[in-house]
Amino acid sequence: MDIQLKNKTKYPIVKIYWNDSNRWDRQYKISEFDFLMTFIISVGFLIKEDKDRITITRDYFPEEEDVRGAITIPKENIIERGVIAP
Repeated sequence: MDIQLKNKTKYPIVKIYWNDSNRWDRQYKISEFDFLMTFIISVGFLIKEDKDRITITRDYFPEEEDVRGAITIPKENIIERGVIAP
């Protein structure tokens, strides 16, 4: 499915498949518990990237240059990524 955006932004929309650590707040015996990672697919506007991390945001307000719902992902955790819309 190809989605054409009427209003192009200066930030591409990307899809990132990555693994995250997991947080457990219950008490377990270490010998009885398997500590798993969580695999996630995140989609958003790519607003910042450097050699170590990538930051995407769920919402982008072009008139104000504001964002909402941002997340920064370490590049070493990224399994696959692609551009959905330039």
